[in-house]
Amino acid sequence: MNPIYDYNDINSENDFYEDYGDYEVYQGNDEIYFFDVWRYCGLLSVQSILPLVIKLLVSNAIFGIILPNCKSESCFHLVSGGVGVYLISEVKSFEGKYIIVIYFLISYFVLLSSQYVGDGNRKRLGIFAKLALIGSLIFSEYLLIDPAIFLQIRGILMVLIMKVLSLVDETVERKTSIGILQYFGYSLCCANILFGPWITFREYLGIHSTRRRKDIFWILGICKSLILALLCLTVSNCWSTYLIPDESNRWLLAYRDALAFRYSHYFVSYMAESGMIAAGFKNPTLKDGSIWSYTIVSPMEVEFPTSLSVVVTKWNGPMHLFLKNSIYQPTKRYGQFAAIMATFLISSFLHGLEVKVSVVLLSLGLFSYLQAKARTILSSGFSACVKIKSCKQCNHKYKRDHWAVKISLILFSFTSIIHLAYLGILMDPQSNDISIYEKWNNLYFIGHVIMFFNLILII
Repeated sequence: MNPIYDYNDINSENDFYEDYGDYEVYQGNDEIYFFDVWRYCGLLSVQSILPLVIKLLVSNAIFGIILPNCKSESCFHLVSGGVGVYLISEVKSFEGKYIIVIYFLISYFVLLSSQYVGDGNRKRLGIFAKLALIGSLIFSEYLLIDPAIFLQIRGILMVLIMKVLSLVDETVERKTSIGILQYFGYSLCCANILFGPWITFREYLGIHSTRRRKDIFWILGICKSLILALLCLTVSNCWSTYLIPDESNRWLLAYRDALAFRYSHYFVSYMAESGMIAAGFKNPTLKDGSIWSYTIVSPMEVEFPTSLSVVVTKWNGPMHLFLKNSIYQPTKRYGQFAAIMATFLISSFLHGLEVKVSVVLLSLGLFSYLQAKARTILSSGFSACVKIKSCKQCNHKYKRDHWAVKISLILFSFTSIIHLAYLGILMDPQSNDISIYEKWNNLYFIGHVIMFFNLILII
């Protein structure tokens, strides 16, 4: 079966995802057993994605094995981009492939033009280039490209635009130039062309200079990420509905729908991780050089968050780094709140400015900001260590191990989980015909009630 590109992940760089309604095959049965779920849903979900998985991993593994033989940098860029072009063939629409080529050429023209202007105009051109590239995604989705086709290539275009935006910073701020081969290899890098994640140009070049030796731990790293990806896929498609059936109360159903969405994101993230490892990428911070790992998402910290800010940073580490460096830091001079909202606004633009996605992202930015401010005020007012991050040298009267502080931290964690369910239900593809207002009204606007209490504390 061929993948259906209907994935609406708000913080993954890719839309390659197949969400079959396999559970409906046996959902009407009076008794549903574990092996029924696996046979009629789990197994079918895994089988449906296997052709894409095999193509991704085999292509990147070949690239990773060939890499040490690419002595020259030109050879490295050609192989990286060439394998990436091969993987783009997964896009079924010819028009979609054509649009990717157009974006590739126009983006390089924009990048090239920023290298041949005077220093006085270079920074202004850089800002204009960023706005034009981001705006082109929205313009293309709503005015130029058929929505069904755009959905197939949205993830690829988003990663491509993010790479070009970071290259604009390279050329404008560091006054460096990027050759066509460098751009070809980096922008279409086979390791992250389908599932992401965004990587810096320096990290991309680093894989050629280090030339890590592939061994049994490399294979184990790929297998671990692949197993976790497929497990998350079955949780999203099957086990969430099996464990929390439709007869459950509204709160459990909201948690279930949000859980299914989160696990679909984990699936994409672990697939991206397996592709990166297969190509030879690994976390540079790993102390044990024999371990092959490339962390994109931290599910445990998202599922059991100490704060909404933790969810923001751990949901997609590479994209968080990109937004922090490219959007948050440059706009921080206008105030923290303005910088946060600008960051989430640009993030929604990168995702195509789809209404539900934009509402989720902007709400998450607002909720996380108010929660952090409320905790800071409570920490100062009661001399209690309840900030998001624990103090390195705590001078509070009530420290992290005090029973009242522990209860407060549990409450903040619980409200963060409520927020995840409250925002996550908007992303349920099975209820697209239900408005945002109806979904939130069904939960008594609990997320906004919590926000209101945080706002009172701040005022």
